[in-house]
Amino acid sequence: MKSQFIITLLTLLSLSASAQTDSLFQYVAKRLYDYYSYAPVEKVYLHQDRTTYLPGETVWFKIYQSSTENRINSGVVYVELNNGNNETVIKTKWELKDGSGSGHIELPNTLPMGVYQLRAYTNWMMNNSPGPST
Repeated sequence: MKSQFIITLLTLLSLSASAQTDSLFQYVAKRLYDYYSYAPVEKVYLHQDRTTYLPGETVWFKIYQSSTENRINSGVVYVELNNGNNETVIKTKWELKDGSGSGHIELPNTLPMGVYQLRAYTNWMMNNSPGPST
């Protein structure tokens, strides 16, 4: 996403000669506003009750949704548990009301020990490239 922003910014700067009546800042700001109006971005934040779990325990979480446009209001969020090979081990679906939701995942007793990643996304987010994982 950062590379798209840099490419967009460089393109806009190279086209700034056509914006002789506006200042460069106003021109770039308008173009970025137009871009985000055309291609709004949605983000989902997943907050867990803790970061370390054992097999058989329950992962409790809260989900917060935000977007650059109010018209995006996904009603469903998908939560996945992926193993170290980026393979989906568990996939669940949860309802969002007014931009938030909560849920849980029951970890099976047979789940092998290891490092796993909990991911949350909406269908709208599948239109954009994934951001950096944290």
